[in-house]
Amino acid sequence: SGTGTFNDATLLAAVYTPSAADIAAGTVTLTITTNDPAGPCPAATDAMVLTINAAATASANVDATICAGSTATLTASGGISHVWSTGETWNPITQSPLTNTLYSTTATDVNGCKNSGSINVIVYQGGGVSAGNDFFVCNKAGVQLNASFGFSSYQWIPVVGLNNPNIINPVANPDSATFYIVTAIDGNNCSHLDTVLATPSSVIADAGADVTINYGQENPLAASGGTLYQWSPSSGLNCSDCQTPLAGPLETTTYTLTVTNDDGCTDVDSVTVE
Repeated sequence: SGTGTFNDATLLAAVYTPSAADIAAGTVTLTITTNDPAGPCPAATDAMVLTINAAATASANVDATICAGSTATLTASGGISHVWSTGETWNPITQSPLTNTLYSTTATDVNGCKNSGSINVIVYQGGGVSAGNDFFVCNKAGVQLNASFGFSSYQWIPVVGLNNPNIINPVANPDSATFYIVTAIDGNNCSHLDTVLATPSSVIADAGADVTINYGQENPLAASGGTLYQWSPSSGLNCSDCQTPLAGPLETTTYTLTVTNDDGCTDVDSVTVE
């Protein structure tokens, strides 16, 4: 009674493809008739009812957008069991792809019929934020932090030692070594983090007391406070980059001492030789 087609109606194990009308009706009666014209037996017939179940429905939630490093929850519907392209058989599943990825799921209904659906996960990459290089804060002078440009908002933690934690370039002046973490939000509302270490350092230059010498005499200067020393001007000194140069200027001279410690911090003092 169907309007579908057989691949070969003369075969005992023929394959029947239902028509749209058959599918809409839900059943079709198929009849087989023997054909033995050369034999003594009359033709015989038999019939069967083929029940056509509707195709299983399978769908996944709409395409998802996530930030790099985040997780997407994928949910399938339709059917009583699901197999994802990842091999997982539970529902929903969570995925953290590194790049845009298409996931598919195959649903099976109570009749064993199968169908498939898919979901595309779009990953916003964006550029990472930079908090800059680690640095020393010399003599409580404060140093300006400088995160990279291109983000819609910035948040620094901890707030201790910062003049404003909600701007791109706050001034940091901590009392102890502090790791500052910046969280920057981009145009896709994705967050990016980086860390910078601020370490306080102190150096105090001491050029010693003023001295008086006789014309033509030399007197040693005694500097302290750091590891590198630089005297200016160099006239009248036997060396300008040593800690204890001999000073013998021919006229009253004020020498400026610049002292640098191991962290690169500097301080200045002066001494007068007359």
